[in-house]
Amino acid sequence: MTEQKTADQDKAVDALNFPAGQLLFSADWGTIKLEISADYLEAVLLSLEQTSSRRAVTAEMINSLLRENKIVYGVSSGKISAVAAEVNKNSGWSGRMVIAAGRPPGIPGNVKFTFLGEEEQVWSMDGNVWQGNGVTLSFQALSEFFAAPGQPEAEVLAKAVRPGEVIAEREEPLKGRPGRDVYGRSIKAPRFKGLLAGENVEIVNLREFRATAFGYISILDKRLDVISPVRMADDEMTAWYINLPQLAPQRCPGHSDIIKALKKFGVISGAKKKAVNRLCQPDLPAGLARWYVVAQGREPVNGEEGRLDFTVSREKRIGDLNKDGSMDFRSLNLVQTVGKDSLVARKYPPTAGITGTTLLGKELPAEAGVDYRVEAGDNVRVEEENGIVNFYAECDGLILFRNNKISVDPLYRVSGDVDFSTGNIDVDCSLNIGGSVCSDFTVLASGNVVIGGGIEPSAKLTVQGDLLVQGGIIGEHTEVTVLGNLQADYIQAAKVVVKGNLVVKQYIYHAIIRTVGEIRVGPGSGKRGGSISGGTVCSSKKIVLSSSGSASNVPTALALASAPDKLARLNKLKKNIRLCDATISRIMRTMKLSRLDKDAIAQRFEPLSPEQKKLFSRILAKLKNTIDQKHRVKNNLEELQKEMRKELRKMVIKISHRCYGNTSIKIGKKEFLEKVDHGPAVFLYSNNRVQAEFGGQDDDLRF
Repeated sequence: MTEQKTADQDKAVDALNFPAGQLLFSADWGTIKLEISADYLEAVLLSLEQTSSRRAVTAEMINSLLRENKIVYGVSSGKISAVAAEVNKNSGWSGRMVIAAGRPPGIPGNVKFTFLGEEEQVWSMDGNVWQGNGVTLSFQALSEFFAAPGQPEAEVLAKAVRPGEVIAEREEPLKGRPGRDVYGRSIKAPRFKGLLAGENVEIVNLREFRATAFGYISILDKRLDVISPVRMADDEMTAWYINLPQLAPQRCPGHSDIIKALKKFGVISGAKKKAVNRLCQPDLPAGLARWYVVAQGREPVNGEEGRLDFTVSREKRIGDLNKDGSMDFRSLNLVQTVGKDSLVARKYPPTAGITGTTLLGKELPAEAGVDYRVEAGDNVRVEEENGIVNFYAECDGLILFRNNKISVDPLYRVSGDVDFSTGNIDVDCSLNIGGSVCSDFTVLASGNVVIGGGIEPSAKLTVQGDLLVQGGIIGEHTEVTVLGNLQADYIQAAKVVVKGNLVVKQYIYHAIIRTVGEIRVGPGSGKRGGSISGGTVCSSKKIVLSSSGSASNVPTALALASAPDKLARLNKLKKNIRLCDATISRIMRTMKLSRLDKDAIAQRFEPLSPEQKKLFSRILAKLKNTIDQKHRVKNNLEELQKEMRKELRKMVIKISHRCYGNTSIKIGKKEFLEKVDHGPAVFLYSNNRVQAEFGGQDDDLRF
């Protein structure tokens, strides 16, 4: 029976008969030291020592010694002759000289990648990563980027092609030329197994691979695809064009390329013409990946809530009420009183909403507006006409709007400053102060407050109604708390908490401010007009200003966050869940249960005595009640989180003139630091990220 050799045995025989590494070959005339490369494609002469100088060494003697040791292919006669002459002259030779070179196997010519042009031969095509001309095309990285989009900072180089462009061609031979090593042995040539046409690729005349759409070339596992740069959000409301840095020459899409890609997703409306046209220009910025919104669905517009408008004449106006029930102080003046029988406010009914549409034409229902709940309080009467409810004052006084109730209160007046002549003020009505609140004095009022001057350092004010400050609020230790709305000329270094809206005519500088309602600054005058510079300013609805930060890059924080009462409720629900978990764990330890299932409970229950079974049943009932309680709390938590996310998507920061560097934008838990100066910007929350729109609605960069 003939013994069959294994692959390892074949290698062992090769290593014995055709060795690699450093070798010594000897003859009666001298000794040669060679180094055979591991792939047997090079024989490098390291030294030649002559045995006797009386006998000349010839090139034929060296060739003969090489042939005796099987080195027969690619031997350079010219180099050997030069070595022989050097040996006879100096009785030896040493160095590194390739005296025999094999021929590597040729690359199969099965496919020619025409998109590389005439420089195809300089590219190293190692699997899914190709390298050439100092750059890398990683088709694996490209595939992973599009499989999990949402990484706009990813550095992925791509090669773009247009429809009809030839990417590759089939050509003969199907197999590369065999190679040969320095021992004269044939080296088997690799065989290219072909290329498959994938997405957006067609084969023409059984030879040419052509792109059928604009996109980025991907060659993975012998499959050629053209990946569309257009992606659509899961909610079918937004479609993006992803512009990647490209291997030269750069390609830009045509208008029809983007429209066809959108139609392939089923998009029938919402394309943004200006954004699409811009993408078709050859000057698109290179560098990191950039996302451009090319289509946007129409969000449903919920019906307007019933609203309350204050209609007091201008001479007696306290302010206009916004749709959310907060007061707008922009037209406010020092005259705060209303006369008897004056029309104070009108309540209007709610309106229906406008239906939205996804990019695929699916209708999104809108919610009808909710009626505005408001009651008549002290000294106010109600009359209804054509669905509009009118509120009239029944005495002279100041309008007080608190807890959805309109009242008219008598007015308490302080003609000058709040100082040592008056002492601290604590009144259960509205208040008019002709001068300022001086340092270290306190003012408490249950109604609205008007201050003709300003609020000085270390003063403390608590106002349950609205507060109007004709001057500024200053001082690091100044504290102002307003349960209604607040208007001031400027705020500097103070701590201010407002439950309603805040309007500042000039600027906010190094202050700490928290409001549940909107914050509006400006336009003001001077270099600080309309600015928020330094400090931290946070709203639960909207921040509108002219500029943020300063040219000196002072750290400035603008934030949008849920209302404090909802955050407190959220933390309480989470705490209750943790308490339920602790109780469940403690009961299970008491019952000696490692898991909750019928078999485990029955196994513990059966061997117990009747009294023990009663106790066990009571504990088991408590365990069930605790588990049920945890589910109820968890459902309440999820509903609250859903409501807070919905509110977060409505919040916005609008900067109308300039956003300086070192301005921190925080919305919910997501934070973004502006590092460079830029012009107008709008910041909002979308797709679990801070979204910025620069300059206008069509600047659709996202990060």
